[in-house]
Amino acid sequence: LVVFDTDALLNRGHVFVLQKVLAMFREKELDEELWGLANLAKGQVETFLRDSQPAKESLQLALNLLDGLPDSVDKWNYLTRACQAIGELLERETSTAAMEWYRRGLEYLPDEKSSRAAALHIKLGNILNQLGKFNQAIEQAQAGLNMLAKRDSQIRVSGLITKGTCQNMQGNYAEALRTYQEALAICERIHDDFQNIKILGEIAIIHEINGDWPGAAEKHKNALGWAERLGATAEQAKLNNNLGVLFTNMGDFQTAEQYLTKAMTLVHTYQMPLYEAFVLTSLVDLSIRRKMWSIAEEYLKQAEVLIQDKEIPYLIPYQWYYQALIRLGLGDPAGAEKAARQAIDQARSMELPFEEGLGLRALGMARHVSGQPDESFEA
Repeated sequence: LVVFDTDALLNRGHVFVLQKVLAMFREKELDEELWGLANLAKGQVETFLRDSQPAKESLQLALNLLDGLPDSVDKWNYLTRACQAIGELLERETSTAAMEWYRRGLEYLPDEKSSRAAALHIKLGNILNQLGKFNQAIEQAQAGLNMLAKRDSQIRVSGLITKGTCQNMQGNYAEALRTYQEALAICERIHDDFQNIKILGEIAIIHEINGDWPGAAEKHKNALGWAERLGATAEQAKLNNNLGVLFTNMGDFQTAEQYLTKAMTLVHTYQMPLYEAFVLTSLVDLSIRRKMWSIAEEYLKQAEVLIQDKEIPYLIPYQWYYQALIRLGLGDPAGAEKAARQAIDQARSMELPFEEGLGLRALGMARHVSGQPDESFEA
């Protein structure tokens, strides 16, 4: 059960039990197949706990052992699972490398329409979502969902989360909420506590967008409590960041700083550069609200390096939007207008209506400061 049903045990909150049981296994007591699967499960646990270097070592050992087995349907399924696990480890470090491992996993599959194939298509959808290719992401997620049997499963929840997140990014909030609620109902029926955290966090964002800030805070905090109990460090980082953004918008800068500081500690401790870019962007926003222009500039420089290095196109419109606000704060309306136009162009290229609105807001502000009231109103 421990080595064959690791995903289900992790999602039901048994990570620390798994960790203890796996630590009891010894190479001399197991054959090559079981030792390979034990290391695969160990790598998945270490990935869950964001223990990156041991996870890489365990997963590489598992891949080597499983690749050495005689050819069989089981072998190809094991290798596919190993490729998926490596992709999940890399996903928060570099999207393109994770995508390569997911595609490699699909090449190993003996059954192109199995539940594992569905999971990999959904994983590819999640990567495409991170890259700002929302229509392609929805297609991949839906392809995965279509491969699944008509029953509740953790994989179905994953597909619905990816689909809902894309709908949310595209501004289709009502559709996204329906998708999340469908996923949440399945989570409750199958006791999938881990994915329940993700859904609560996404629903909280919709509440925030709709102006229900107290409701958003309650759902974020509820999700954060679950993440802390399950030891889900990546979700803790994400939720602390989300709460920091929420309290920034509410004008409670001291509380916002506390959450963002906790988020930054987590991304540094557990080596999550992708999430670090989001936290830095949130710190830029907080610093701008406080009119701390030089600090905002420094955070933005750090964020820009990660946005480019880790390929996070979704943050590019924000990068230019905050650059426009900083330029305005420093008395440079011409520079602000140039940056605002970049934000608008980038948002339009990715079909991000909310982010396009932010760029237009910055453009209007820049034109107003430049003494162009008519153009300001138009923006």
